[in-house]
Amino acid sequence: MPPRPIYRWKSFWLGLFVACFSTWAWWDSYRNFSALNVSLRRQTLHLHITRAQGSTYFDSGGGVGPLFYRDSLGAALKGRVLEAEWRRLGYRFVRVRDSLVFSSFVGLWTAFLACRWRRMNRLSSAPS
Repeated sequence: MPPRPIYRWKSFWLGLFVACFSTWAWWDSYRNFSALNVSLRRQTLHLHITRAQGSTYFDSGGGVGPLFYRDSLGAALKGRVLEAEWRRLGYRFVRVRDSLVFSSFVGLWTAFLACRWRRMNRLSSAPS
């Protein structure tokens, strides 16, 4: 019995949905500035996640004050590069480019689909 076509696999459609969503998020990050700030009141844990200009920035506290988002939004509205602006203001962060995340996902997803396709063909052509 031949294996089902690839477009009938749930993993294909789920991967396509994730790829489309990450493409939209990449496109949206050039037009909008999104930020998430999590602080625990009695702990010294602070987590800042910012999406802007085709990248995601992570910062776990350490120098980010209440003016961080006001400065960032002001720089974004003026069309400046946020990373250079944050370095000028002394903020520390880790940058993850959306292009790296997208290409890594598409590569791993394609490899998974190819391995699954080969395995399904091998199982269907094996003598019973």
